[in-house]
Order: sequence, then C-alpha cells, then structure tokens
Amino acid sequence: MKEIKRHLARLISLSLNSDQANYLAEQIDPRFNLHTVSGFSPSMAVPAQVAGDTIVDYFKKEEDLIKYFELMLDREGVFLFGSTISIKGIDGFRNLLLKKRWIYDQDVKQYLRDPFYQESINYFKSLQLIDLCSDIDYDATIENIKKHGENINEMELDWSITIRLYGLDRQRDEFIRNLVEFLLSKQNLTGHTFNIYTCLKELAINAGKANYKHLFTRSLNYDESRDDSGYRDVLEQFKKEIEEHGDRNLVQMARESDLYYDIVFKSNPNSFSIWVCNYIPISRVEKERLITRLNLNHFDMEHAFDQGDDLNEGAGLGLNLIMKILDSYGVRQEPIRVVFYPDATKIGFVLKRENMPATAPRSA
Repeated sequence: MKEIKRHLARLISLSLNSDQANYLAEQIDPRFNLHTVSGFSPSMAVPAQVAGDTIVDYFKKEEDLIKYFELMLDREGVFLFGSTISIKGIDGFRNLLLKKRWIYDQDVKQYLRDPFYQESINYFKSLQLIDLCSDIDYDATIENIKKHGENINEMELDWSITIRLYGLDRQRDEFIRNLVEFLLSKQNLTGHTFNIYTCLKELAINAGKANYKHLFTRSLNYDESRDDSGYRDVLEQFKKEIEEHGDRNLVQMARESDLYYDIVFKSNPNSFSIWVCNYIPISRVEKERLITRLNLNHFDMEHAFDQGDDLNEGAGLGLNLIMKILDSYGVRQEPIRVVFYPDATKIGFVLKRENMPATAPRSA
C-alpha cells in the first residue's frame, strides 16, 4: 500500500490543482476538506505536493485510494475548477496496480482486485489439473490424490487443486466432496467439510449455469448484451429447458463446444480461497448485474426469489447461500469477489484461517 500511496500522491500533484484534488476527495468522503486536513488557511493555496500527500494519508483503505484514481480517470479531459484535467504519469501507476493485482474493466469503468492467484509452492503440483470433462475412474483418482498427499502435514499449507468440468452429476459431485474432505482432513479441519463443499458446489453450479445460458442464448441467435423484454423471453425459454430436461441437453451442448469451467481450491498459511473461472464473453449489462448483486453483501432471500432472477449472472439462491455461510464465519465485507479479464471471469471467496474455529459455525 505504501507504494500505491507514493505513486498516487505524485500523480495527484502532477495532474490536479488543489480545488480539483479536494473535489474528488469529497466524492469519497463528503466530510473531507483539503484546507482543514492539511492545516492551511482557507485564504491560502495548498501546494500541489501537499495536496497529494494529504489526500493519500487521509484515506486509510487501499480501496479508497483506488476509487480516487477511478474518479480521476472518469474526469480526465473534463474542464473543472479553472483547468482541464490531464493525468500525467498514468502508465506507470496502471502498471503498478496490475502488479498489485488490481484489474481494470473498461465496461464498468472500475478496478476490481483479484484475490485469486497461484503461488510457486504447491505440494500437489505433480497433479497439475484434474480433468473431469471426460469419464474417469473416480475411486482410483481420489486414491491417487491421497497418495500424493499422504506425507503432507498441518504445517505444509501451500497447495492448490484445479478441477475442470462441463457440469456436475452425481459421480462428479461425490468425487468433489471426497476431495474436499480429504484436503481439509490433512489440516484437522474435517468439521468444516460441509460448509466448504457447499460453497464450492454452489460456485460450480453458478459457473455451469453461466456457460449453459451463454450457449443456449447463442443457439437462438440472440445478443446477450441486450437488456430488454426479448432477453427476458430468452431467459424464460432457458428456464423452461431446465424445468423439462434438467441440464442434460445443456451439458451436451457444453461438451460439443468444449466449453468448460475451472474450479480452484487453494490453501496458504493465512487462508483458503475457492474460485471458479469461466471462459465466455460477458456483456457490460451482465457485469453490472453481477457487481450489483455481490455488492449487496447480505443474504437477500426476497430478491433471490424474484421471477427469473436466478437465471441472471451471479444471481439466485446459490451465491446468497454462500454469503450466508461466509457470514457465519464473520466474513461480511465483500464476501464474494469477482474479477473480469478480457477472456475470463473469476468469482469466488477467501476465508481466513483465523475465522475457522475448531468446530464449524452453523449458519443462521
């Protein structure tokens, strides 16, 4: 965060006059006043470097600093308080944010932090990828995983497992549950199996549904980016398909198109993280819907039952159930994270070990 503060302070001092800098800070915190915080008399101009340093010191959260930069981007080229805003040194700061895993999405004009990443240490690296797209010997595969992990103890916390599939069925579902139980047992956390497995399963179901809806909509030659009554009709047809045939036909469509998704279950000394990665284009409308839903940050049962709402990106009872489970662990601020890349979407959660007692909490 120190590096971000230093670079942003310089960016502010090079790009904004004191009135512009103060105005943008007020958009984040209406109580902010540059003269008051910096100690300068209202009749005196605050030097540019002082303005930059004052603002980055005032905002204690990294998210607020990123929001300030977003506001600068949004107003670049705008005439404001006597001059047109022109951001100088922007490329260096953008590269720094990328290094810190802040990913900018052009559609929603927003930076989203990617908390999901792989590290070089991985005690399961020899397994690489568990490909469930085709039928395998599930019992033999789980035994092979146990063999690879038999010498892992509670102190060896750096590992990750990636599972690739088109969709869930009874056998794949049972395999994943056994896998989660084994991985948690190596750290004396077996009591959390049900909660972790449920969250992982709901993420997988949501990822599969997103893929199926994309293929189904494409089969009707309909533009997913449209947000009109016609799209609502498509969703109703999609819902009818699931009601009449389950996901059997949709999984076959995914298989024929080789449209899979990945589940990553990762451990490190501080936390567990689970995320799914879809490899389909997602429209601006769907991104906005998903961000709005996840920003609710609470279990919204009434909204989850809105007609057809469970067919939208990131909607329905699945993600709400994950929020409810994470809430029982004390994870209430941004319990589910989403990151958009040009060719992929990641969605998942991070659960800190300090929030995992010996006995799993019960969700209300």
